[in-house]
Amino acid sequence: MPLIKSLLAIALLCAMSPFGSADSGSDGAEPKPDAAKDSDSPAAPEVAKASSAQEAEPKPLLPAWLKLSAVLRGRYEAPSGTSVANATLDEYYLSRLRLEVQIKPTPWLRLVAQGQDARAFGYNAVTQPNTIYNPLDLRLAYAEASYEASTSVKFRAGRQELNFGGGRLVGTPDWGTPAKSYDAMDVTLSRGGAKLDLFAGSIVWIDPSRFDRHKTGEHLYGAYGSVKGWAPGAIVEPYVLFKQALKVTGEQGGMGDALLVTPGVRVAGQAPNRIDYTAEFAIQRGSYSADPVSAMAGSYVAGWTLNDSKIKPRVSLEYNHASGDKSAKDGARGTFDQLYASNHQYYGIADQVGWKNLRNPRIGFDFVATKRVKLRADFNEFYLATTQDGLYNASGTRTVLNTHASSRHVGSEADFQVQYQWSEGLQFGIGFARLFAGEYLKQSTKADGYSYPYVCFTKKF
Repeated sequence: MPLIKSLLAIALLCAMSPFGSADSGSDGAEPKPDAAKDSDSPAAPEVAKASSAQEAEPKPLLPAWLKLSAVLRGRYEAPSGTSVANATLDEYYLSRLRLEVQIKPTPWLRLVAQGQDARAFGYNAVTQPNTIYNPLDLRLAYAEASYEASTSVKFRAGRQELNFGGGRLVGTPDWGTPAKSYDAMDVTLSRGGAKLDLFAGSIVWIDPSRFDRHKTGEHLYGAYGSVKGWAPGAIVEPYVLFKQALKVTGEQGGMGDALLVTPGVRVAGQAPNRIDYTAEFAIQRGSYSADPVSAMAGSYVAGWTLNDSKIKPRVSLEYNHASGDKSAKDGARGTFDQLYASNHQYYGIADQVGWKNLRNPRIGFDFVATKRVKLRADFNEFYLATTQDGLYNASGTRTVLNTHASSRHVGSEADFQVQYQWSEGLQFGIGFARLFAGEYLKQSTKADGYSYPYVCFTKKF
């Protein structure tokens, strides 16, 4: 398999070779038409035409049906503390390079391939986990066909991103260095203000030792709709999602298959007086081996932009909740499964908490300091829904379990982020998160707190 990755690297680098001589300021935009071909210009003598031809812009380096792009991202992190991860001070640099080729041979057909190379430098461990390290691999490879009419149809098949709603249940996390994708098929039907996605696929499992493949025995199916016009200024998104997993173990020790059905609805919109809102609620039913599943979760956000000034000062309030399992021995499951969430922008940027067995109020403030600078501050409180279940991180993995804890208070987290748009293709960011351990963590892990500072940049070519 290392040979396959090496050949992929050579092929993508060769495909990108003309890229360096292109105008880096275009940021991948389509080339402008030749000014000499402007049909609106008045007739002119042959001498003027010759002069115009000499002053015409040079022909684009690439044909119109071919587009090449690249994105380089670097991030320095220095987490410290003894909270959830029981981590000591560590400092490292994370690098991610993406090379993408798009081919559009006809107006209705598009072919996309993207390679991704993710590496870590200075990481304090002999073996680097697949959350930060995956040498060059194929992240995207799909074909997309479109039909435009009163009812439009779009069909996409292959390795692709799936993002629905706010990404709390099905999304493509991008904060992680080797961001995941899906081997899937997606049909999108749209008519007026209504749209429906029908999709089926599997998450791609990142494996640094070989070519990435989809996760065996785990499948996702669903229907995700969106309708505008049902409520003034709002979009309503009803959905039903199915997750299937083979050969899982129930609470009584028996092995079987799992099938989770998650119907839900998300509503987002604008109200008078500069108020915005988002609400999402979902329930889960099904089976996990021989265990019946009954779970639920909700998220509610309200924001208020204080005035119409250029800095757009906004205050937001949020409350998230998700059920937990009341007993690990009763043969029934109550833990909400967050499926394939993209959670970095929710539940604190330290990524120590996920949408499972959770009670989470948040208050936030953000504003645009200048045309290029945005700032955001958040404060979260984290509680478990029940101490009979554990604490789950942003990826949905249980990290702490203490059924004898007397407190459900996990802790408090303060987050600060600054984003600076240097140019159209270059962005810088800096952030800091501090998780103050609550009684639950102190009783369970002897924790005192956890800090997560970072500095990052993203350059688009």
